[in-house]
Amino acid sequence: MADAPTPTSQQDQAPLLSAKPAEAQSSEAMLDALRKTIDTIPALAWSARPDGSADFFNQQYLDFVGLSAEQAQDWGWTVAVHPDDLNGLAGSWRSIMASGKAGEREARLRRFDGEYRWFLFRANPLRNESGNIIKWFGINTDIEDRKRAEEKLRRSEGYLAEAQRLTHTGGWVWNVAASRGVYWSQELYRIFGFDPERGLPSDEALRQRIHPEDRDRVHREAFPERAAKGSDLDVE
Repeated sequence: MADAPTPTSQQDQAPLLSAKPAEAQSSEAMLDALRKTIDTIPALAWSARPDGSADFFNQQYLDFVGLSAEQAQDWGWTVAVHPDDLNGLAGSWRSIMASGKAGEREARLRRFDGEYRWFLFRANPLRNESGNIIKWFGINTDIEDRKRAEEKLRRSEGYLAEAQRLTHTGGWVWNVAASRGVYWSQELYRIFGFDPERGLPSDEALRQRIHPEDRDRVHREAFPERAAKGSDLDVE
């Protein structure tokens, strides 16, 4: 006959009774820490269902656009996208979902005070064991300062190109270490009659553009020894 099971005292049961609450408290603490992390990262984080409709926005996102979680849900967040960027962003989002791969797109978002700023939208899919997409996770990074710097650079380059065109002056860059040219301005291409679409001309092609009586002198006075020394060049 089998021995009767040994009765368990209340002291023996105490750790078992308190185990689940302790585990639950630990899980809740971890979830709370994760929520705080997601809400405080310096970026606009979000997630979407497989069909692309949004189901989560972190607090940074909601605070930036001035919407509640309920207002931003599904496709409500699109009210904050610049009207000129909405179709392009929507098209890219559809293409990304169709590809099932990570993707990105730049677009402007309206801040709570009405100012628009440029953001880089990035999205990554999450798949289950069967390989099916069950969620999309994304993050939007503010690139306004970068866009302004790029625009300032474009304006500067535009002014320089116009000045070169008006004065019939071409610009170029020579890589001393590689002993070769790495850049020609549009006006320099025009002056020598080369097609910019075909890239930098070879040394021989450039040599052929110089008058036969001047070729040896120009090569001797300008390339490559003088350039390697970092000396000023003034050759007619």
